[in-house]
Amino acid sequence: QFTEEANKVPSVAFEAYVKGLAAADSGEQNREGYFKNAIRIYAEEKAGKIYPDAALELGHLYLEQRRFKEALDYFARIDTAEPSYAEAAFYSGLIYWRQADFEQALAVMRPLADDLGITAVFNTLGAISVHASRIDKKNKGRGSALMNEGLGYLSKAVKATPNDFDSRFNYGFGLFLEGDFSAAAEQLKVASDLRPSDGDTLFLLAKSLEEIKDAKASDVDNQSRKLLTDADRYAKLQTEWSRSRQTDLINVKVLLPLRKDFLGVVMVKRSAPRDQGPRSESEKMIAKAKDLLAQNQNEEAAEILKRVILGEPMSAEGYYLLGVIHIRKGEPDQALDRLRTAIFWDNRILEAYLPLVRIFIRRGDCQQAETYFKSALEISPDSADLATLKRDLDRCSR
Repeated sequence: QFTEEANKVPSVAFEAYVKGLAAADSGEQNREGYFKNAIRIYAEEKAGKIYPDAALELGHLYLEQRRFKEALDYFARIDTAEPSYAEAAFYSGLIYWRQADFEQALAVMRPLADDLGITAVFNTLGAISVHASRIDKKNKGRGSALMNEGLGYLSKAVKATPNDFDSRFNYGFGLFLEGDFSAAAEQLKVASDLRPSDGDTLFLLAKSLEEIKDAKASDVDNQSRKLLTDADRYAKLQTEWSRSRQTDLINVKVLLPLRKDFLGVVMVKRSAPRDQGPRSESEKMIAKAKDLLAQNQNEEAAEILKRVILGEPMSAEGYYLLGVIHIRKGEPDQALDRLRTAIFWDNRILEAYLPLVRIFIRRGDCQQAETYFKSALEISPDSADLATLKRDLDRCSR
């Protein structure tokens, strides 16, 4: 089995990949070149297929360099059936979070949680949901849904690893923001025992105890005051709380999982038939959005589609139609994100592949265009649209 697995990678491509890994340890600067060579050689030997391990390393390299667009590009090239897909998807979600694209971050990361079972993933998803609920103040319904989702993930994180400080703090913080001060105090007390030097935890604990009329509130508040001396942090937090009962200066805590945590994790390819139960309300909303699109009422259609996705996060058609809207608005990057998510949830939706191929052809990224073209061809070999795209793809390849 080991020999068979080893022979799946052409030896020259593997050599370039190993050189890239060694370059990281030695501080050599040519890591990018080694990994790109490995990907190129692999594609030449394997009829255009992507070398997942090299793509993953290249994605991480770009992430380290804060070249987020390139990092997303290489993470996205890894097929869902590959063992490295989970790691690539997780870090893609983190990039979307950094870019404040909370909807896309959650869409990419949600499917990972139960499959991975890594506490840090539950904590990160919960933290993103809680953070997004604080940002989305205009839509109370959506904010409440995001908060409930976040608390659910954080509860799982706490149950899985009771002594993880970040999960305890975030869970307690979320409950605090929800106004459940008794439950918040319970979680924050555990968090403060795990890390007695964290002033933010003690500040939130003190305010929670004050709300439930606990006599210990004053002592805990004094402890937080002693710890929050840098840049008058206690004074700023207290002023903000006194004036508006807000805690915007306190943020969720996210410690990224170690890469070794992803070793041995194999994602099951999500191509199994999905539940086709009645979803009449979503179907009606999708139909309404299509009618609006036919009348070029893009913004109105987008609002409906966002509500569809909020209620049904796995709506491939919803993401596809949002991608169409971004194309109409001349926003190819956002279109790529939505179309890729559509394919993630339903890899048989031909309509989502066609604009992806066109976008990559226009960008001159012939390899990506060909990858999506081949996937589309498997779905509909006789498609007239694909026959037309084939001519454009051939010109791109020249």
